[in-house]
Amino acid sequence: MAATSVLSFHDAVELFLILCAEHLDVGGKTQMNFVDFWGKLGDKMPNGTELPGKKAMERMNKIRVNLKHNGVIPSAESIDQVRADVYTFFTDATPLVFGGEFSSIDMADLLTDTATIDLLRAAQEYADRGDFPAAMAGLKLAFIAMLDRYAKSNFPGAPGPFSFGNDVGRFSDSVFPLGSPRFLSHDATSRAIREATTDLRERLNKTAGQVGGLTEVTRRLQLALRVTSLGIDYARYTQFEILTPQVDFYYAGGPSFTVDPVQKSHGLDQFRWARLFVIESSLQAAKAEAALQQLAKYDGIFNVAMNSEHRRWTLPEDVSKSDESSNDG
Repeated sequence: MAATSVLSFHDAVELFLILCAEHLDVGGKTQMNFVDFWGKLGDKMPNGTELPGKKAMERMNKIRVNLKHNGVIPSAESIDQVRADVYTFFTDATPLVFGGEFSSIDMADLLTDTATIDLLRAAQEYADRGDFPAAMAGLKLAFIAMLDRYAKSNFPGAPGPFSFGNDVGRFSDSVFPLGSPRFLSHDATSRAIREATTDLRERLNKTAGQVGGLTEVTRRLQLALRVTSLGIDYARYTQFEILTPQVDFYYAGGPSFTVDPVQKSHGLDQFRWARLFVIESSLQAAKAEAALQQLAKYDGIFNVAMNSEHRRWTLPEDVSKSDESSNDG
């Protein structure tokens, strides 16, 4: 399986060269041989520089041709060499062509939702400091912000197109059942009431437990629908949920998060995976932007139903017959 990585490395370099040609406004054929890019781009390189890495990329291309067309499996050493050559090529060529460092390229720059972007950057800052619990909580907040973009409506109080109803919260009454010392005093009157209503309280507590269970199922189903309706892989989302802390929101003081013992041990690898998941999920969800743009056309229209035209739909031939009858008359 490692041998096929050569094909991916080659595709990545070829796409990079095509992007260079577009950026430098290189005319001619839209498709050219891999090795011809260095000659075509040479005259357009800024400040008289040359596109680096030609010999190394020619070597990679030969390995790729032997694998794809002749069935020659490259050695592990050759694959490692290709990987190193490609990384060096990107590192050296990017500043020459685009004026920026290859290491500064971030897929988050492809996102458009400012709330998600800001939280991703904040999470990265915590990761750079080594505070991975806070960094992972920031990624959870970024994912929530992304979902909210598509779940919230432009119309106050109305659910969005990917909300599947208003937010279903946790059933708080189940936390403090009837008969809890939190609510009942210990004076004689309270004790008498408690003894007289024991059966009723047991029934109500049981009902509250059932309502709490149904509420939790509904809450999880709503979340699953919001995730999958945007095309996000639910299995990967579940892994993301396990990796990241639970986040709670309060009216004052901002969000808080709870980190379990396993999550405390997470480091850079888990952070990178979770961050990439948020970015890829955001790019996938962006396909729903067209729906939001259509919905935005209704902004400012008061009482849509009252201002809509209502017509009876008929088959086209029925319309033709109706027109003929009118003409005959």
